[in-house]
Parts: sequence; structure tokens; C-alpha cells
Amino acid sequence: MTIKSNKFSRLFKNAVRRKGEIEIVRKKSISIVALLAVVWIISMGSVAFGEENTKAVVIDRMVNIHEAPEEHSKVATTIGVGGSVFVVGNKGRWLEVSTENGFHGWIHTKSLLVLDYAKHPIKEGIVNMDLLYVNELPDPNSMLKGTLGFTARVSVIAEEGKWFQVALGEDVIGWVLSEFITIPEKPSYPRASVQTDKAKIRAEASNNSDTICEVEKNTVIELKDYAEDYFHVVLPDGREGWIHQYEMKTVHETIEEKNKLYFSQYIKQQEEKAEKKQDNSEEDSKNTPSMSEDFEDIKKMGKLLGKDFTVTAYDLSIASCGKALGDKYRGFTSTGINLNGKQWGEAMVVSVNSKTIPLGSKVLIIFKEGDWRSKYNGIYLAGDTGSGIKARSVDIYLGDGGNEQLEAVKKFGRASNVEVYLIE
Repeated sequence: MTIKSNKFSRLFKNAVRRKGEIEIVRKKSISIVALLAVVWIISMGSVAFGEENTKAVVIDRMVNIHEAPEEHSKVATTIGVGGSVFVVGNKGRWLEVSTENGFHGWIHTKSLLVLDYAKHPIKEGIVNMDLLYVNELPDPNSMLKGTLGFTARVSVIAEEGKWFQVALGEDVIGWVLSEFITIPEKPSYPRASVQTDKAKIRAEASNNSDTICEVEKNTVIELKDYAEDYFHVVLPDGREGWIHQYEMKTVHETIEEKNKLYFSQYIKQQEEKAEKKQDNSEEDSKNTPSMSEDFEDIKKMGKLLGKDFTVTAYDLSIASCGKALGDKYRGFTSTGINLNGKQWGEAMVVSVNSKTIPLGSKVLIIFKEGDWRSKYNGIYLAGDTGSGIKARSVDIYLGDGGNEQLEAVKKFGRASNVEVYLIE
């Protein structure tokens, strides 16, 4: 019995030892698998973060990161000019951001330069029809919230199917059909004002780089990119270079309300003139005051493209466009605007050379003092192109008179030395 007992005891101990070894191996295997899983999750998470979020830099001297998308909400932390954040979403015109050191919150879009504009969650758009209905929901049967006029500038803050959710200034006003909003080809870059006398614009983002030129104080520039304490900027004359972040200060002025105000005043005045006087002869126009002073504020905030533009006029006649009534594509611009049946005033559209003036942008056109055509001074949407439109020429749409050319177009002729401003 003792021998059998000892033998049984040895067998039992061996079995226990083997079971323990197996358990250790099993635990080690689980630990390795778990560790690999954690590594995989972390690596996948960082890949996803890098792919799904885009980088932005602060363009104001000092910016609060708020806990909620509201100006008066609690401040989580602050971040200075050139500070880097990742954009993860938006609510209205507020961008949801996270910083590299772990802070999370909200910054207003006006204080950030999103480096990859294609990934910017907010786009600036322009209404391309004379009257656009705004609904409460992305549904034509939902409550009507109001209307937007032609060339009104809006912020596209969300998209659902064929609908855009839009904001005017800080107010989210509702949903509109996306086909009636033109997103300009050119990104809407933030603007800044030069703060030092004779600021140096350099070829590269370095104090040792060559100086391209010097610009005067208060010159308005566009901010395009950022690197090493320098902003990549676009000058009023189109040249590009780099300026140190402390030699400029951002400009947050908005012109949407002024645009609408001046536009409505101008149209009203023209209608009153039309009622009083039908013959717009050159002799009579000499006594007509210039409208250019009405647009002084807009001129200051716009970008002067030149004072030497040539301006002509067109309509939807066969002589102007080569298409007769009933033709499939008659009256449709290259940006999709339907001009059929619309006259000047309800459709303020110009044909441009898209290399000089980006399609979808707004331009202010001012004729020479004393030119009878100054009644056509105003803000227009660059909505079409034409083979005959040269680099520094613009063709104004005057209306639809059927197959026959309008008398206004025949009389218009060719105006020279016209001022043209880019209003973005």
C-alpha cells in the first residue's frame, strides 16, 4: 500500500506541476494577445485620428477654447497665435477642436486657419437664384423659415442629401436646396491687416529668407498657410510670400449686411429713376450723380483687381448667345444659373475670365465718373464664362428679350477704364 501510495503521490504531483505549467503558458499567451490587441487599437486609433481630422492654426493673438459652442460659455484653456489644433467637427460657425496636449472644446471659425480647406467643415456659398426659400428641415414640406435674395452670402454648415444647412452671420437660419448655392472655386481665406511699417514679405518661412517686397502698414492680406511662426499670405496684387505672425493682425469685419443694404438701396433708386426717366441719354446722365460713393465701404474691404477693365453687355438673344427660344441649354450659365425670363436687377450676373475672376465670386463694378453706364454700378455674381471674355474684361447680363437683342445691349457698347473689386 505504501509503494502504491507513493507512486500515486508522484503521479499526482507531476500532474499538478504540468497543469501549473500549462496555466502559466495560457496566461502568458493571453497577456501577449491582449498586449497585441491594445497596440493594434492604439495604432488604428492614431491612424483614424490622422485621417479623419484636419489640422488648423490659431490666427488671433490669443484665443479662448470654450467648453460649449457659445461666446459666453466657460473657458477650458487659451491658445496663442500659431497654436495647433485638430478640427473634429462643427456646430454652426463654431469648430470643435482638440489640442495636442489633450484639451478639448470649441473655437469660432473666424479665429482659425484650416490648413486643408477641402476638409473644412464650413464652406462659404452664394445664392445663385433671385429668391431662395429656406425651410426649417431638409424637407420641402417643412415649415418655411424665410427667403434669401440673389447673391446673398451664407455659410454652409451641414449637408444632408440634396440640402444644405446654412447660417447668416452667427444665426443658423435653416435648410436650402444645394443646387441653388454656388461654392466658389477659390477658398475663402481669412484676412489680416499688416501692423508694422514696411513689413517684409519673404520668399520662405524664415528670417534668413530673401525679401520679395515690403508692404505698408494696414495693407489687407489673405492668410493661406502657416509654418514656423510665419503665415503664407496673398498680397492685394496677387503675389504670395511669408510674413511673421507678429507683423499682422486678423480682420474680422463682415460685409454681408452692407452688401444687402447697398444692393437694395441701389435697386430701389434705379427703379425710381426708371419711373421718372425712360430716355437715358448721355447728356441727361451728366446731371446724374455717381453711385460710386454708395459703395465706398465695400471698396475698402474688397480687393481691387484693376481700374482698367473693359465692360460689355449681353442678353439671351440669338445675337448674344447663339441659341433661340426653345433650345435645351438656352439661358443656363456654366455655373447652373437659369437666366430665362430674368432681367437685370433680379439677376445680377456677369461673364468673366475665370483665370482673372474666380467663378462663384462676387465683384463690385464701378464705371467712370460721368459715364451714363454708372447706373449699372453694383455687386454682381461671376456666374458664367465666354470665349470672347479676355483676362481684363467683363460682360454684364442685362436681361431676356427673347430672340431679338435688347436695345439696352445695343446701346451699351464697350466701356473702358472700369474699376472692378473682388468681394469674395
